[in-house]
Amino acid sequence: MEGNIFLSKQHIPGGVHGWKQMRENLFDLELRSLRIKLGFDSLLFGILAISSVASIIFLGSFESDPFLRGAASLAILALPASLFYFLLDYLRDSRQRHLEEELPECLFQIASFPEGTPLEEIIERIAQRPSLLGNEFKRARNMINAGLPTQEAIAAVTEGNSSRLLSRAISLLLETYKEGGKTMQALGRIAQDIYEMQALQRESASGLAMQKYSLLAATGILVPGILAILLSMASSLDFPSGGETIWGNASNAGLISAAILSIQVYLFSLSAIAGIFLAMQEGKLKKAPVYFCMLFPCSIALFNLLRGIRVF
Repeated sequence: MEGNIFLSKQHIPGGVHGWKQMRENLFDLELRSLRIKLGFDSLLFGILAISSVASIIFLGSFESDPFLRGAASLAILALPASLFYFLLDYLRDSRQRHLEEELPECLFQIASFPEGTPLEEIIERIAQRPSLLGNEFKRARNMINAGLPTQEAIAAVTEGNSSRLLSRAISLLLETYKEGGKTMQALGRIAQDIYEMQALQRESASGLAMQKYSLLAATGILVPGILAILLSMASSLDFPSGGETIWGNASNAGLISAAILSIQVYLFSLSAIAGIFLAMQEGKLKKAPVYFCMLFPCSIALFNLLRGIRVF
């Protein structure tokens, strides 16, 4: 590939401050698309406050297996906030994907302009596109019409967008503007590189998606379900001497409790490891607690639900 189409903090217009601002406004567009006027931090704090109260009430109102009660409390505390985060993250990723899919065609259009074409004219032409990217350039055009300098207006296209490709393309467009339009052809080569990279990403994503959903199903459903059924089968077996089952023999109560506790600890560890692996696979390690808060309560609840079923 020609050039480096990946982005570091230094490539973002505005430098490190621009990077921090982009991170702070990461979910603003998604919240507005849901017609929510509150900020992300305020909304998340409210959800966690309500969940905390509900979790405390649950802990004081029910008596059950400590692990099951703990997992249920964790689910009440963390699942609403986790699902809220996943929804916004999904909307953000979907928006980013659509922007990046439109980006090569947009860059080819820009590269077709003659050298020396004013940046304002390029922005005006791209703003006429009926697409997400066209809307972003329309926002830049409106800023220019309101009196904002052209370079600041085009740099503002990256605000609220987490796409590194878009930020890199805007950075190259600004360099082209500084060079008087002499590097237009470089944008076309970058567009070709993006096309090729996106094709490789789609091929890789299909295989990774299969691994992701297989691991989610195994951790949250298959493993706890199989362990619960095996424990139920073993506890239903008769002793050769008197036909008693393991459950009916008081001397084995400690063994049964130890087995249940060991399985629950194993499910806790498995959920933690799976959450870390899935987050690393996506390149978003901060999502590991979110995955854990979804997988662990699900696996514990399913295990405790099925272990009481008598197979024989």
